[in-house]
Amino acid sequence: FTASDGVEQVSAWAEITPLDDGGTQIAIEGWQAKPLPPEDMATLTERKAGIDRIVAELSAELDADQAILTVACDVTDLAELTKAMREGIGRPWTDFVEIAAIAGCNGTPEAVSKRRLPLSGPLPLPNDR
Repeated sequence: FTASDGVEQVSAWAEITPLDDGGTQIAIEGWQAKPLPPEDMATLTERKAGIDRIVAELSAELDADQAILTVACDVTDLAELTKAMREGIGRPWTDFVEIAAIAGCNGTPEAVSKRRLPLSGPLPLPNDR
């Protein structure tokens, strides 16, 4: 087997033998550990982006002008926002959220451009203002 703890790559041979008494004997042989090779930044960035996509409750693909191309959501508490964004395909995503409600931003679209944003609800829709 091969495993990683984030610092080292460990490889070994595992032999698993059932015993007559219902137990199991596990023997590990040839244990070797070596430092993980350095990971290039592009690979690391793509892995982090993949994890973000997996755990995101709402995800929107945007074009170069920050306009919505697609929206995916798997939680019911964001259903109204998701519906509004899907009906607004082609409009900037900032039309659908209060920028001032985003922690650490100064209230402008430029301040949040190209960032992964932790949004917490309820986020007011444009007609809620």
